[in-house]
Amino acid sequence: MNALDDATLIQQFVARQTTLTTSPNLRIESAPNVTQLLTQNGELLARLDRSTQPAIVQVKQGIQHRALLHQILSEHGFVLMQGAQLFRKLPNESEFSCYEAQQIPIGYQMHCTEAKTLWKVWLAQTHPRHRLDSRLELLLFTPTAWLPIQDVSCHWGVVSIKTLIKAASLQKSEYVTWLQKRSIKDELGQCDRQSTVQTPTRSYG
Repeated sequence: MNALDDATLIQQFVARQTTLTTSPNLRIESAPNVTQLLTQNGELLARLDRSTQPAIVQVKQGIQHRALLHQILSEHGFVLMQGAQLFRKLPNESEFSCYEAQQIPIGYQMHCTEAKTLWKVWLAQTHPRHRLDSRLELLLFTPTAWLPIQDVSCHWGVVSIKTLIKAASLQKSEYVTWLQKRSIKDELGQCDRQSTVQTPTRSYG
């Protein structure tokens, strides 16, 4: 078994590592079709169902590593599905949050943030000083497609998001998943990082 830091071990968990691996605080265990992320005391933090297409990860709410798991899952193309309940009913398992692997369009970066953050980004991109077509710059996640955002507004703590075929209203603190088109500078920076840093293999099932 290899001794790793927690972040590296979580990266291996998300990349569907099945070998028994440990860090000072966490460990990975594998069972038929399921990989589990546990504390050294045996508390279940997350489970990855390897039998589903696309892959699904369930993360226990209220745990110490929740923010780190959310960050790494998002970096690997896993979408927090709570926001998707606006468009598709999901089983309500309040103890766990559900993440689902999605294919990210080339040239875009995925974000999973509070709705108020998307609203602020929309305001910045639609400011007259920016020469951008925001309908192509920002895309909203739905279970069937990434949809170009037509408008985002906020009134009395409720954020309204409109696309050509769907609309949603969320409390400003609710999470929503969206894409932002990368700038040429971002693309060049990502290429430089990929040429110097080895990253875990990404798999979308």
